[in-house]
Amino acid sequence: TEKFLPQALAAAREIQDVGYRVQALTALAPQITEKFLPQALAAAREIESFYYRVRVLTALAPLDPKKFLPQALAAIREIQDVSYRVQALTALAPQVTEKFLPQALACARKIKSASHQADVLTALVPLDPKNILPEALAAAREIQSAFYRAQALTALIPQDRDNILPEALAAVREIEVWDFEPYQNREDALTTLAPQVTEKFLPEALVIAREIQSVDTRMQALTALIPQFTEKFLPEALATARQIQDTSDRIEVLIEYQENILEKEYQENILEEEDLYLFPVSQKEQRELDLVHPDSQSIYLTALAMQITEKFLPEALACARKIKSVSHRADVLTALAPLDPKNILPEALATAREIESFYYRAQVLTTLAPLDPEKFLPEALAAAREIQDVSYRTEALTFIALLDPEKFLPEALAAAREIQDVGNQVQALTTLAPKLVECYPASKLTGEWQAILRSYSTNQRSDLLQVIKAITPVILALGGKEAVSATFQAIQQVCRWWR
Repeated sequence: TEKFLPQALAAAREIQDVGYRVQALTALAPQITEKFLPQALAAAREIESFYYRVRVLTALAPLDPKKFLPQALAAIREIQDVSYRVQALTALAPQVTEKFLPQALACARKIKSASHQADVLTALVPLDPKNILPEALAAAREIQSAFYRAQALTALIPQDRDNILPEALAAVREIEVWDFEPYQNREDALTTLAPQVTEKFLPEALVIAREIQSVDTRMQALTALIPQFTEKFLPEALATARQIQDTSDRIEVLIEYQENILEKEYQENILEEEDLYLFPVSQKEQRELDLVHPDSQSIYLTALAMQITEKFLPEALACARKIKSVSHRADVLTALAPLDPKNILPEALATAREIESFYYRAQVLTTLAPLDPEKFLPEALAAAREIQDVSYRTEALTFIALLDPEKFLPEALAAAREIQDVGNQVQALTTLAPKLVECYPASKLTGEWQAILRSYSTNQRSDLLQVIKAITPVILALGGKEAVSATFQAIQQVCRWWR
């Protein structure tokens, strides 16, 4: 709040590490009011690095463009490294007003690299499309690398889709199909371009994808185009999927296809194609999967569970029952249970009881609990109590407590206090704190707050601060915003003693 801005700004300016100081100042920028603009400007000017100074000035620019934009542009001109200058100009572009646009354009035009110049001009185009777009396109066309030219043109497509999209596709096609330079190949360029492709240009995009030599890489490019597919283009995509040699990869791609196909009727057509190996998995396919991992099928069945219709449920259950690992079989049955709780729950429960690991047994039972709390929660609780590792036990008890806070919250909280690792304890307290506020009366909440503080009062300062952050909802519930502010002030005062 404005009340604490002077202290916050002062604290930020005292941070020695320039990176962290910039983070603090940019985080404070949206809260700064007109009254404190001089202090914020002074804090920015103190930063010697022009690049970091621009980052702060860019964050402050919306507050007073007339004051901050000239200084930001002046600092940008002083940045020697062209890539940093481009980053700074691109970040500042959305803040540039009409008055300062000529200065920003002048900065962009001094950049010699066509690729970097195109990046900045593209960021400035929305400010004056009519005049800047032709210049941005000219810069993009001068880029020698087909990959980077395609990237530059792709960024400009929203300004004139019908004219720029064909040019971007042509640039993608120029990229050598054998070029496997990381992040500079046809697949990456086409993946970036894919969201911009309309049905009109989809055939051309598919032609480009087909020319990619690697089947798996071709598949990745086609996958990126999935959201643009209509039923007309799906057969070709599915035919390409069938060419993937690796069984696991092929099934993963087919699952992704299925999840992106909205038409239920067409989903069922896909499931019914025998050579797609979804349901049922053929004996040949099962042998291949077993070579990869004995229970690989459980991964795919679990992923497909939400897509399965009543028609295919018996086949899915038959596949699940063949899974040898008890825990993996339980995972699949748990995923399938909501489709037919009456018939699947007893089998899922019986399978869960066979899991030797108390942690995984508790996890499966807790997942099933919402379908029948009276049957599953007691067994989940019993399994959780048997977990020897206190962090895992707390995690299991926390999940149970979220399902029935009034009954199980005290035990989960007690387990959390036993955790020795601060990070794990903070994670547990962060999850439990909102439920404490929801379920405990003020008197009991106060007692818990005091107990937690006492237990950490002798720990390292950083540990205590993490715990205070985790239980902030408790502080807010007990004393409102005033209590949170008072806590913040108290921490600041103690910080001064620590220096």
